[in-house]
Amino acid sequence: MEKDLQEKIMATINIIHEYEVISSEDLRILLEKEGINNTDAIDISIFLPISFCKKMLPKINFPKTYIEINKSNERTKCKFSDNTLYNIVDSQTQLYFNNNPDSEVILKVSSLSAEFQAINKILLQGGSLNDIRLTETVFVK
Repeated sequence: MEKDLQEKIMATINIIHEYEVISSEDLRILLEKEGINNTDAIDISIFLPISFCKKMLPKINFPKTYIEINKSNERTKCKFSDNTLYNIVDSQTQLYFNNNPDSEVILKVSSLSAEFQAINKILLQGGSLNDIRLTETVFVK
């Protein structure tokens, strides 16, 4: 199953590259059409942009944890490193970055993350990378 997910993650990168503009929701739908179950499609469409953003901006101190809120409104603090799917996504991201990555693809994938949007907003307002302090990302599941 892990090998299948690895292949689908690399296919996801190619899907994003093919589209001029794509949203996270569009990406999730496309992943489901590729045969990825809904839960994994949601997680990949969330985790892949975060992983790309972390690799693109290694000097930023990204939180090591995130918060999940379930349908009962219960909050759970989770470590990225404890999430098997995130670890697979992150290893595939590293492989991509190690193999002559396309800067346009890196920007497209990264820009789907909330972290990238926040960082970009700070920079556009005249801030610097040294000004950036990210908080934990919150996912509603």
